[in-house]
Amino acid sequence: MKERRKFVRFDTYMDTSYELLGSRPLKVKARLKDVSRNGVRLSGKNALLKGSYVDMLIEVPGEGRDISAFGKVVSSKKLGKAYYDTNLELTKIQGNDRARLLDYVYNEWVKIQRPKLAIV
Repeated sequence: MKERRKFVRFDTYMDTSYELLGSRPLKVKARLKDVSRNGVRLSGKNALLKGSYVDMLIEVPGEGRDISAFGKVVSSKKLGKAYYDTNLELTKIQGNDRARLLDYVYNEWVKIQRPKLAIV
């Protein structure tokens, strides 16, 4: 299968909450599983319909300031009995917030990769 992604995805685990736009306001908790320049993957208990939009607050560990972003559901897949993986395209996020998010996930990736990258 040919890879269609334009940007590298970095595995991460960050808490987030979101509201489905166009429905009654209801904050739902989920876990961010990976991040790229233009998208994220959420894991949570709710199935989200392809094409729907969400308003997210992403908690950046150690910062105390959440990142606000809007996303469009690209796909959603059921995992086991009660969880779903949902891929979102980031449709609106401030440039400095995108940089904060990418800096965090990249720095976490470097911490994991550093021992593997050491020259022997």
